[in-house]
Amino acid sequence: MNDPVTTLEWCLRHADHLLLKVTRQHLAARGLTMPRFWVLAHVEKQPGITMGELKHSMHLAGSSVSGLVDQLITDGMLQRTRDDLDRRIVRLSLTPAGKEQVQETLEFRYQQIAGATRDVSEQEVRTAVDVLQQLVDTFRTELKEPQNE
Repeated sequence: MNDPVTTLEWCLRHADHLLLKVTRQHLAARGLTMPRFWVLAHVEKQPGITMGELKHSMHLAGSSVSGLVDQLITDGMLQRTRDDLDRRIVRLSLTPAGKEQVQETLEFRYQQIAGATRDVSEQEVRTAVDVLQQLVDTFRTELKEPQNE
């Protein structure tokens, strides 16, 4: 792996895999799965999102999203409300328990990253962030996705 692009791709893939692995363990100890967490994270980012918007945003089938949403409602982390202007539209929002779970899990992930970079200088971390942000921006431009997602 002498080619820096090949090495970068491998590092990104493996760092993501390992962060997901420790996050899955963290969530499992709390009775959650990654897909259920991602639903919570999407709803936290877009309060009032509809089921159709959530399905599109997560790139999942409607039946998959419905099952995840139903489980999270049963567990008291998510709630459905009817749209004020069009009662046919159902919007999703986090309950206080759902908000707490998202914040706790994100904080756990931040701590994992901070621990993994504890021996790296602040300047090196900033350089890594700049490079990764450039990758994100380039891919979003190529995919014609909004820069704020």
